[in-house]
Amino acid sequence: YNPHAAIETFADVVEMGGSKLYTSAFNRVVLLFQLENYEAVVGSMDVVLANVDQQSLPLVLYMYSRSLYGSKMYAKALEVLDRLESKEGLDESQRKNLHLIELGSTQQLKEIDRYEVALQQFEITFPKDREVPKAIFIHALLLKEHSKTAEAQQQLEKIIKQFAYRDWE
Repeated sequence: YNPHAAIETFADVVEMGGSKLYTSAFNRVVLLFQLENYEAVVGSMDVVLANVDQQSLPLVLYMYSRSLYGSKMYAKALEVLDRLESKEGLDESQRKNLHLIELGSTQQLKEIDRYEVALQQFEITFPKDREVPKAIFIHALLLKEHSKTAEAQQQLEKIIKQFAYRDWE
């Protein structure tokens, strides 16, 4: 099985159009996503988004937002996340990744207010996750950048109080 050859075949079918257009476009996007070719996923998303059914929409938007994030298109990744009304059909790791995409994008864009909301949601949804203390630490850094040193200190103390050193490894 050669995924690159399959991608080319699906691309040819998409170019021809016809009844297999959407299925081929979707399969091509999935293979590109699995190969972490995020720029190609982003460039191939139009046909998929135009024809996606409601059942597949969460998965498609997940792949799209992850690909935008991987392509450093943080504002667009957040726009796609905002379109994701239901996370039904996504597994736990995909739901966690959506939180991390939002945290990472808002960090890169220095959107501290949205970062705080996203952090709170992440802590509620995945309270024992090893990424939580890291996200709190990044929050402290963002607060420091905004000259909110007392609040940054509180976040650092929260890490020390709530998480053992082994949680950082």
